Amino acid sequence: MEPQAAVGRKEIRSALERFLALNGKMQIQTVYAIQYGDLTVLRGAIELDYRDEAGTPQKMVTESIEVATRGSDGIWRFKIDHPFGALSKIAEIKS
Repeated sequence: MEPQAAVGRKEIRSALERFLALNGKMQIQTVYAIQYGDLTVLRGAIELDYRDEAGTPQKMVTESIEVATRGSDGIWRFKIDHPFGALSKIAEIKS
């Protein structure tokens, strides 16, 4: 199943609320960030530890790719966030 893109505040909020509802612990490590002017490409390593409905410990591990731009106010904003973007296609299919 292909992941569906969340576009706009409402869809993005809905997608992120599902992760927050897991009430887990997430660790995110930026593997690298390549900046060119007001554009940055990032790669991250993400681990999410949580318990499923039966109380069994679960772990979600993925590698992401993001694109961010810096606004005129100096704040960086993500424009693209692909939570499985740095995984090989084989690893993504097995997930």
